[in-house]
Amino acid sequence: MQARSNKRFSWHETTPMVRTISTSTSPVGFKLDATWFATRVTDFDLWLICDGRADLAMADGLRLSLARGSVVCLRPGQAVGLEVVSPAPYTNIYAHFDFVDSRGATIPPERIDLPAWHGQAANMLFFEAAMRQMIALEFLPPLPRKLMPGLRARKEIQSRILDCLLHYMATGWNAPEDRSEAVVASALSWVASNPGTTVSVPDVARRFGCSPRHFSRLFRRALGKSPSLAFQEIRIDHAKALLATCALSVTEIADSLGYGSLFYFSRHFKQATGMSPTCYRESQRNHADGGLA
Repeated sequence: MQARSNKRFSWHETTPMVRTISTSTSPVGFKLDATWFATRVTDFDLWLICDGRADLAMADGLRLSLARGSVVCLRPGQAVGLEVVSPAPYTNIYAHFDFVDSRGATIPPERIDLPAWHGQAANMLFFEAAMRQMIALEFLPPLPRKLMPGLRARKEIQSRILDCLLHYMATGWNAPEDRSEAVVASALSWVASNPGTTVSVPDVARRFGCSPRHFSRLFRRALGKSPSLAFQEIRIDHAKALLATCALSVTEIADSLGYGSLFYFSRHFKQATGMSPTCYRESQRNHADGGLA
């Protein structure tokens, strides 16, 4: 048992979980010393620099010049120094995140084999659009009371977007051929933000300026699946959150998520999870009770 508890994880075997995401603007001449980062940053920290320039001093002596499009991923407790050197304010988007296992437990940072990431986003449009979509999910207006558990589903969509960015960084910073990743990330975020809206692929494609055929090609290229399947997975994520955390009946949940019938909802839920909505709810209650029936 001890050997299992000390297992090391490759980052792509885990799920990144966003804790905080926002923007930050620092004035000309602003400085932070290494002690601040080492004591205050206790999780992984992903930056995208949007404006201005700054020098980043790493603990190993490496110095990075950060400008628009620079991306940096810091480890928990990593000691770095930062100084704004541009004649204009320095702005970045940052995301604090951890990695969790299949049961949702946080994995200690020292057990994550994470590449040393820093570089220049070849497609700034894609990277910035994805991070701003995560911010949009964080600060959406309050949901109706009966859909409040959908906040959990929003976090799951944030994690999917962050996972795409980490894969992008890990595969050599290759520039996408076009705006496909930005369109896909934006479409996923829009569907996740409107869980009760019945949508069709042509409707969403038109919303993002694409023909249905081209829209489907973008999804297959970026995710290896059709947009209808990707949208269905998002609705199932919302359904799982509602089943696990609220007292709505299965029929009420199906209605709130725009399913035409309980049968249709139950069939798709079982195809996605391997169990009926009722069985899934019971399994979550047993898990919350410590596994006791």
